[in-house]
Amino acid sequence: MSFPGAGKVEDNIFFINEFNWDSEDEIIPDLYTETLKQVNVADGHIDLIINSVGGYAHVLRQMLDIMAIGESYGVVYRTVVMGHACSAGSMLAVAGTKGYRYISPTAKHLVHYGYTGSDEATPLQAERNQKYKDEHWQFVLNHYKAHAKIPRLEKQLADDHLWLNADEALNWKLADHSLEEFDPHELTRP
Repeated sequence: MSFPGAGKVEDNIFFINEFNWDSEDEIIPDLYTETLKQVNVADGHIDLIINSVGGYAHVLRQMLDIMAIGESYGVVYRTVVMGHACSAGSMLAVAGTKGYRYISPTAKHLVHYGYTGSDEATPLQAERNQKYKDEHWQFVLNHYKAHAKIPRLEKQLADDHLWLNADEALNWKLADHSLEEFDPHELTRP
């Protein structure tokens, strides 16, 4: 396994760092394949260990789609934030199965709209790109509304770069448990 995106280390354990082009080759196929395997296992589950500065939204969306398929069949996605869960990393962490989202006492979440860079050469391109940006920002807002309880969320996102420590992440329901409550010997068994 090479780094940029990290990847699968055991049958149902994945380390997630960057959401980049490498992730599409190193994580997405294995996550999908492992999800299909876990669908057929009693108490099927996948652990996502996250220490991420974020990355491409399209990679995150692929992972969220795979998780939705698995959850529809009862697969539990346990997320564990160690270090940072920034941007796409935060969005993945909060999308874990409720009751199975952990955070290290020293970890942080970065909640923000993200960057939607574009290069327009015509007014029509600018209009299309603005539509994409608006849809992306609405996706981020709806995602956090569905998976967390951040007070004044729209105002917080408008300010951008909302850093949350572990206590804030727990209070605002980005995580369910401190890693201190987690038995590391039980990492592969929910």
